[in-house]
Amino acid sequence: MSTALVEKTANSKKGMFEKKEQYPYIIEFNERDYYYYLYKNAITQKGVGAFVVEENGEAADRQTGISVCFRTELVNYIIKFIKTGLTENIKRSPEFIAKTTEAIRPIASGSSDLNVQEAFRNFNNMSEYLNDNKDRLWEIHYTIKTAYDEVLQNRRLTNELYEKILEAYNESHRRIFMDGMLQNMNLSTIPVLIDFLKNESFADKPWAIKNLKLLIGMERKRILKDSIKNMVEPAIGDPHTLPINEEGAEAFKQMKDKETEMLFQKNSVPTIRN
Repeated sequence: MSTALVEKTANSKKGMFEKKEQYPYIIEFNERDYYYYLYKNAITQKGVGAFVVEENGEAADRQTGISVCFRTELVNYIIKFIKTGLTENIKRSPEFIAKTTEAIRPIASGSSDLNVQEAFRNFNNMSEYLNDNKDRLWEIHYTIKTAYDEVLQNRRLTNELYEKILEAYNESHRRIFMDGMLQNMNLSTIPVLIDFLKNESFADKPWAIKNLKLLIGMERKRILKDSIKNMVEPAIGDPHTLPINEEGAEAFKQMKDKETEMLFQKNSVPTIRN
């Protein structure tokens, strides 16, 4: 490995009034190691280009450059995602749903009204999923963070760590889809529970009904509407059309893959100088 030759090759693509920055780690791709460079306007600090150099100092061919760039940009996006989008999604899940479920279970589950039974079954399924989902999303957050810490520590993004980060990221999207769609589905059936519980007597009645009303309030509806609307670019598809099951979750994950590829082709590929 010739660091001087790598630097020389990277400098050959640097324009006037630009500065180059080497990415903090080497990228493994097709059993070879690559250096990834960003070029920025020296005055505005705005990114204006990218370039990939093989460990032997030769410029990577364009297709390899695009593939290495995609891998690096995707990991960068995922790290930003777990710091903002994933964390926000976890915190957005109401804490009181599980307690509310247990408070109304003896009353609602014993109802002879089929509509009430269905409404409670939907609510209970949502409660169980959200509770398990929250714990799993925190585990995913930890998995991605620790894998990326290892990348930075070793200054090398191996295939193994890349796949580990990507697998966890893909699972997070499948789970976020189910989370949002299950809550959205319950917006239409929670009123059935509220009407039923108003005529029943039990210890936590005022508190339980208040919680149920919060879940279908205007602010909650706005949050859910925005979260589902922003799940994927409209040009890619509409998550509302997907079934609320594992098949739908996988289809949503494929939507996110297409969105990622579309944005990469639009925003990053034109700047690659290989």
